[in-house]
This record gives sequence, C-alpha cells and structure tokens, in this order.
Amino acid sequence: MPIVNQTYIAKKLKISRATVSEALSNADDISEEMKKRICKFTEKENYILRNHASNLFNLYKKAMELDGSAY
Repeated sequence: MPIVNQTYIAKKLKISRATVSEALSNADDISEEMKKRICKFTEKENYILRNHASNLFNLYKKAMELDGSAY
C-alpha cells in the first residue's frame, strides 16, 4: 500500500506538487475544477491532511514579523 502524500497525489494526477499543495490550502489561483479533482482523488485514497508543519511555519513567520526579523 503506497504512502499517500502530496507527491503521490501529484504523480497520480500528473500535476505539480505545488498545485496539490495550493489546492489543499484553497488558494484562489487554483480553479474550482482542479480543486474538486484533487479533493475527489484524496477522498478515494483516504488522504489525511496534516497541518502540523504548515501551522508551525505560519507561527514562525508571524513571530518574525512581530519581532521585525527577516526570515
């Protein structure tokens, strides 16, 4: 059984991993049709979005902005 991650999804759908990532983040620059296609595939493959790394990075960015540091 393969590990279902964004790279796996991208390869199976023949799109970039960045497109998968942006679609799962509901980015405005990804069409609704593409988002639905990716969502349907993720449901079929029982993909679970893990936000831990993304949330940590966003907290880091916020802290750097408040501190005035460059990141």
